[in-house]
Amino acid sequence: MKDTELLSAYLDNELLPVERVSLETRLAEEPALRQELARLQQGDHLVKAYFAELDQRPLPADLETMIKNSQPAASLQVQTQVLPFPARKPPYLMRFAWASAASVLLAVGLLWFLPKGSELNPALIAALDTQPSGSVVELSASERVEILASVRRADGTVCRLYVEHRVDASSEKTACFAQRWKIQTEGKIPSEQATSDDPFASGYSFAPSYQPAAGHELPQNRMIESEERAWLLRH
Repeated sequence: MKDTELLSAYLDNELLPVERVSLETRLAEEPALRQELARLQQGDHLVKAYFAELDQRPLPADLETMIKNSQPAASLQVQTQVLPFPARKPPYLMRFAWASAASVLLAVGLLWFLPKGSELNPALIAALDTQPSGSVVELSASERVEILASVRRADGTVCRLYVEHRVDASSEKTACFAQRWKIQTEGKIPSEQATSDDPFASGYSFAPSYQPAAGHELPQNRMIESEERAWLLRH
């Protein structure tokens, strides 16, 4: 089985225990393999985020009324034609199709079709969900994000500190995940002197593992690499 197929089977929980342990060992040792896993996860999250937004849109009132009031004619003869379909593809092959579809949707303007009330775009959501600290992700030709660190708050919520780089300016932000991503703070890097409500306040025992990005002082209580990786692989 090729590495890409192996990673897809891993994401679908289809590997045998011994295969899973072997792959996780390789993931810990091979950056390229981790990057490929993140790519597959990113495509998956892009599509899920897009269709999750569509699922929240209510049906038009007139369509719902038409369906409820429709009465099929008694004399209507329904002819059924049974067509042969190929066998269902394994989940890991379907994941390839999802990832490809995500890329196409993004390329033709996925963000244009999302509801205007969306707080974060799918590309940023995917980066926060899959990319380790230290990653720089291109969101568009004029926008990129630099993920700096992750912290788990006392209530279990995970927050990620990142810098949003645009053509005209860069801004420091913190996004926290509680069933969905929400921006908590902007314009500063929280320090150990922050209030207890700040997700990057002191009081955690995680040891540092990442080097600060140029010009940024990272919180000392950030997650260690193995803990962050386990959270990113939670799906």
